[in-house]
Amino acid sequence: MREIKFRAKSLDGIWEYGELHLLCMHPHIHTIIGKKYIDKNTVGQFTGLKDKNGKEIYEGDIIRTYGSKGDEIKHTVCYSDKEAMFCTKLIGADMLGGSITQRWLDEFEFEVIGNVHDNPQLLK
Repeated sequence: MREIKFRAKSLDGIWEYGELHLLCMHPHIHTIIGKKYIDKNTVGQFTGLKDKNGKEIYEGDIIRTYGSKGDEIKHTVCYSDKEAMFCTKLIGADMLGGSITQRWLDEFEFEVIGNVHDNPQLLK
């Protein structure tokens, strides 16, 4: 059974992790400590996968690997409603990649280097 959890920035700008409640007057996440009101534009679901350093990967994360010539290759992590799966989008390309799997992440030694909310400069 996979762990279903979310992250979002609280209204004071701190990342919170837990159970998501969007369909209410004040969107919030229930954490171990309690309820935190959130910016719903920053919500991302945990993919159930981890990078080469054991860091959890969420929607909106930016992940990186290196090509055979040492060139940096960056992807954003997203969810495809059409395909009903987590996938990646190669930064600089205008199309979705395939499904994201732990085997693929491990084989190419991907690591999380930021996210689209805190590090928009990495999208260039």
